[in-house]
Amino acid sequence: MEGSELINRPFLDLHGANELLTKLYNIQASNLEELKSFTDQNFYIGLESPIDIDCGSGDEKCDQFILKLYNSKDSADGNRVELAVNTMAFLSNKEFCCPRPVRNIYGKLVHLEAISCNDGNGKGFVGKHGVYMVTLLSFLPGQPLGSLNTLPDEILVDIGKKLAHLHKILEASLDGFCNEDRNLQRLVKEFQDYNHNKPTTFCSGEWSLEKVIGQRHLLDLVDDNLLRDAITKTIDLYEEHVEPICHLFKKGIIHGDFNEDNIIISKEPIPNQSSKKFIVSGIIDFGEVEYSCLIFDIAVALSELVVTYGMSAPRHFLEGYLSKKNIPNTEKNLLYYLVLVRYAQRIMLSLEAKQRDPLNEYIMKDCETCAGLLRKLLHMEKNDVYTMWNI
Repeated sequence: MEGSELINRPFLDLHGANELLTKLYNIQASNLEELKSFTDQNFYIGLESPIDIDCGSGDEKCDQFILKLYNSKDSADGNRVELAVNTMAFLSNKEFCCPRPVRNIYGKLVHLEAISCNDGNGKGFVGKHGVYMVTLLSFLPGQPLGSLNTLPDEILVDIGKKLAHLHKILEASLDGFCNEDRNLQRLVKEFQDYNHNKPTTFCSGEWSLEKVIGQRHLLDLVDDNLLRDAITKTIDLYEEHVEPICHLFKKGIIHGDFNEDNIIISKEPIPNQSSKKFIVSGIIDFGEVEYSCLIFDIAVALSELVVTYGMSAPRHFLEGYLSKKNIPNTEKNLLYYLVLVRYAQRIMLSLEAKQRDPLNEYIMKDCETCAGLLRKLLHMEKNDVYTMWNI
């Protein structure tokens, strides 16, 4: 596939990660471990004692971080990485619960670094070099939503509220800003300029739902004929029902990958009781952030919740979202097609990534489930699905 051979995942070992941390941030880790990742490389960093980090309006103390190395393709297109990091910085300054980027010794939030890397097979340094974008993010304590096998309905409601909160902060129109926040205007302009300059690049949000029409060539990777037919039908439905009117949808900067691995939960005390309850305490991984349709973010969240928690999960999520923010009826009526698109893309893009990194088992996570849900939803009446989701 064109360009696929250019996408390399960094393979830095723990010793190299610690040296990089010291070099760029003058920090020495007391606890360091590698985390699972799709195409990037992430390390958990723990310090013996908290340090001050600049948070715009002053300093705050932090003793846990994530050291993130972006894959070679995203690193080559450093503008997109900067957009993701700048979005987290903007949200952090609005006191939204996401990682806060940390400035390095050069005063920058991101840095392009040439790294001598491990070969990924545990054989140590082999002289391979890569050039990767590096950033350090504050760590959000808690646990991923996906660590829970069952969810109380109120957690699903809280997830919907959290996405609505994010959208209320980041919603903006390009046709004369209604929002007076100049920093948001500047950030949206950066996204606009990026999309104008690189409308067809790999890094222009390959996971964006609106890219699905241009991904028909990936159907060749699907060996199962029935599944290939289901994905083909999904793309046709998007092209017929969504694509002609998506330019009318409400827009803003969206997360793009609102799933159970990127939603952090923690327990807080219940007033006047000795017990605790789970709350949504953080949103992480802004690697797919883009300026796009808000409804796309909602569709991704719905589809991912169904994968893990069943077909009734969207009912409670939407209850939470709609309690904080309205969804226009025209957009709400297209959620069915957008959820199908998410499953189709999960399958196709995972198969493509598996070709590049066959030893990474994380890549194919839940693909069989997505295939089953795609077939199931295509055989259901749209109105029956909406009744189940209380739309």
